[in-house]
Amino acid sequence: MRFFIKDRNQRIGAVQKVFDYKLFRDAEFLALSAWSVFSIGYVILSFSLPAYALSIGLTTQQGAIVGSMLKGSETNPLLIRYVVSLRE
Repeated sequence: MRFFIKDRNQRIGAVQKVFDYKLFRDAEFLALSAWSVFSIGYVILSFSLPAYALSIGLTTQQGAIVGSMLKGSETNPLLIRYVVSLRE
């Protein structure tokens, strides 16, 4: 592959870095990295929770309810509190 692509950086004398390690000291970068790590955990949990409900003996409908409760609890907690208070 190297034979077909000419390296322009050697001709023009570019001094660009491949990766700037000072980025690891930036608070915004660290916050974004932490958020991405925790959000992948949420995605894994939201997709595997209904399957886990099936594995412990719940029906498919109950597994779907468990999954929707997880997703609904973050989008509209007031509605869920209202529905729960109706059942009490």
